[in-house]
Amino acid sequence: MLAAAAFLGPSLVNTILIVGLTQSMVSARLIRSERLAIKEKEFILAARVSGQSNMGIMRHMLPNVISTVVVVATLSVATGILTESALSYFGLGIQSPNASWVSMLSGAQGYIFVNPMQGVYPGALIVLTVLGVNFQDEGLHKTLDIRDSQAGELRRPRVSRPFYTRGSNVTMQRDQMTKSQLAIDGGDPVRIAPFPSWPVYDEREERLLLEVLRSGNWGEVSGSEVTTFAARFAAYQGAQYGICVPNGTMAIQLGLKALGIGAGDEVITTPYTFIATADAALLLGAKPVFVDVKSDTCNVDPDRLAAAITPRTKAIVPVHIGGQPADMDGVTNFANEHGLFVPEDASQAGGAEWKRTRIGAIGDLGCFSFQAGKNINAGECGIVVTNDPELAEICWSLHNVGRIRGGEWYQHELLGWNFRMTEWQAAVLHAQLDRLPEQEPIRERSARYLDEAIATIDGLSPVDVDPRMTRHAHHLYPARYDAAAFGGHMRDLFLRALPAEGITCVSAGYVPLTSSPAIRRTIAEAFREESLAQIDTCPIAEEVSRDVFWLTQVALLGDQEALDSILASIRKIQTVWR
Repeated sequence: MLAAAAFLGPSLVNTILIVGLTQSMVSARLIRSERLAIKEKEFILAARVSGQSNMGIMRHMLPNVISTVVVVATLSVATGILTESALSYFGLGIQSPNASWVSMLSGAQGYIFVNPMQGVYPGALIVLTVLGVNFQDEGLHKTLDIRDSQAGELRRPRVSRPFYTRGSNVTMQRDQMTKSQLAIDGGDPVRIAPFPSWPVYDEREERLLLEVLRSGNWGEVSGSEVTTFAARFAAYQGAQYGICVPNGTMAIQLGLKALGIGAGDEVITTPYTFIATADAALLLGAKPVFVDVKSDTCNVDPDRLAAAITPRTKAIVPVHIGGQPADMDGVTNFANEHGLFVPEDASQAGGAEWKRTRIGAIGDLGCFSFQAGKNINAGECGIVVTNDPELAEICWSLHNVGRIRGGEWYQHELLGWNFRMTEWQAAVLHAQLDRLPEQEPIRERSARYLDEAIATIDGLSPVDVDPRMTRHAHHLYPARYDAAAFGGHMRDLFLRALPAEGITCVSAGYVPLTSSPAIRRTIAEAFREESLAQIDTCPIAEEVSRDVFWLTQVALLGDQEALDSILASIRKIQTVWR
């Protein structure tokens, strides 16, 4: 019995202790299990935390840790005393023959704690480390000295760097190697903490949703939330009328249809946009004609419109990319001169202004999206706003399967769709619209800070803003990347290196629609193969798509530390690559 205890006790207890504590803390999401290993006779013990306070850590993991520590430590002490007494009585020093079994479970390389009382120490060190105690190499070595009873040598676990200590979310650069090594290559990331979560919501959304639930009026026809939100948002954009729809794509489609655009017509727009801008025209049988963008703002270039107009042209659809208004003076002047409609694609630009006038109320109508990623978000849905009462009535009829206001339920005067929105979405949008004025100054302040800081980094520059713009919606923050200043590394590699450093709020942005297989195939099928020649003439959009990247809105809603971590990551990447 004593021999069996001597052979099995220490290794079994130490293995249970390490495995038990590891399982407990992994289940509490406090450490990465791979950070806990015993390799090549050295302990690499780490408790990675993400900026939480000690009380926050304890709140998550206390029940698991207490139960595991009490049971296993008690067993370890009891078995240790028994084994130590037996070994002392018989004068034995025993190396456990089951060390290979221990190795399989815990990663050890064939040795155990011959003094079983030391079996408590690793677990205690792990717990203390998680609770915020900082153990430096020398103290750790003293605590974890292990004596090989057969060789009579002192086996000291090697720890290559100090343990992590709770502090800033910016990189804990723990040794010289990881200071100069990118995270994508195995180094430490600059940022550990996540960026602000999206969407933002609170008890306002909850209360309004419950009101809809309890009302029993869940659809637009029987309820009032959709109608009141449509009026509120239209007024917010400086328009008189609003018609809510299930998504932003339908908003553009509805707007084009209300303007009489259909089969064989042509609609001029930008290739640097989401596919929905062109989809809406194609789904009506109209042909999108792409005009290149301005290199400074990435928005449509009014000086290129003249080359794109034909007798079939019916409308120009300017897109306000990232929340920056397009050159509405240039677009509207050209449209007025040639008798063209101007439906605005304002999907990303709620709240933006051009010369003190809100976008969406400048052209004939404006189309907005409330998709999950937009500044005002209800998962999906959109709206068309206009100051033209006749257009508003046509839009209302088309979105309600051709009915007319005041008419009979089965009286259909136009061929339309069921593009009605639900009361649930309108309830959420009421709260989101209430919150927008709170967020706009934060977005503006963050964008200005990034403008100034990025301008000081060689090889990066903010996308220009037109001085006639009086309010930017700051849905996105676009910037230009020059590979020459980053050791020749192309932008796409840069956009893999940044997320590895913890900067997850980045995007390569749009691929120009002139390169979209779906768009090219549809145009070729509907308008003959030779039509494809007209869409291969947008080199600036191709350049923008290659060199510009976006920081998404969660970056703009972050605090000062979040913005600084973005800049620190960029500078780190540049330093290593140069």
